[in-house]
Amino acid sequence: MGEVTKKESTEVAAPDFGSWGAQSNLDSTDYRVSKVLLMQGSSAMVKDRNNDAQIGEFRNNGSGELLGDMDNGLEFIPFHLVKMVDTEFFNPQTKKWEWESSEDYHPSMHKGLPMSYAKTKRKEVNGKSYFLFYRAYCLLTDDLAEGVKKPFVIDYKNSSRRAGADLGQFMYQDLAGSGKPLASYVIELSAEELSNGSDTWLALTNKLKARESSKEELETAFEFYKLLGDMDTSGVDAEEKSQEQQGNYAKDNQEF
Repeated sequence: MGEVTKKESTEVAAPDFGSWGAQSNLDSTDYRVSKVLLMQGSSAMVKDRNNDAQIGEFRNNGSGELLGDMDNGLEFIPFHLVKMVDTEFFNPQTKKWEWESSEDYHPSMHKGLPMSYAKTKRKEVNGKSYFLFYRAYCLLTDDLAEGVKKPFVIDYKNSSRRAGADLGQFMYQDLAGSGKPLASYVIELSAEELSNGSDTWLALTNKLKARESSKEELETAFEFYKLLGDMDTSGVDAEEKSQEQQGNYAKDNQEF
């Protein structure tokens, strides 16, 4: 009987990448929050000839990454929403209104100030104007499906303000009021075209109950909710200054 020869395996075991990145002293305070930007006709990325951004797309404000578009919608899970105030001041040197700051709305600071809701209906107090808006902190479901846990904010300003107010009512009255977690449902972000006869622009819209959040999505959203105080939003608000300096504010300036 012939001798059986045992063939030695030459295959190399695949490395275990599971612990790669575990030995780092980075924490939540080092991670900057990005903003979901709706591309308008006057948006900087659309006007940039070296960029392929199109009107109606949703882009990452920092990287320019395409996140989705208004035709197909962008699913997100909101875990927090706040009312905020943009402050603008009139610069006598440039003779233009310029962005000064974005901060949470505080009754002790802002109650009684005449709030503006549209650039074309600006209210001025001592050379400054105050614009009320809503900011949603969220996770994108496409990211979570790929194992990416990265927080975004969505700002509901000007013509989009009512969509933000409706989202806030849904989260804090309908959900929290009935004892349900704020991230119980996936929201679908889209946009609608508005016009005043001379200008046309886009405003954000929400489909409030696209579907129920999965257990894993809900748990991840809660993890980020607990980290809210550590999140760095400096890059988000700096975008306002950059857009203002470049004159790239979209013509999303009407009140409806």
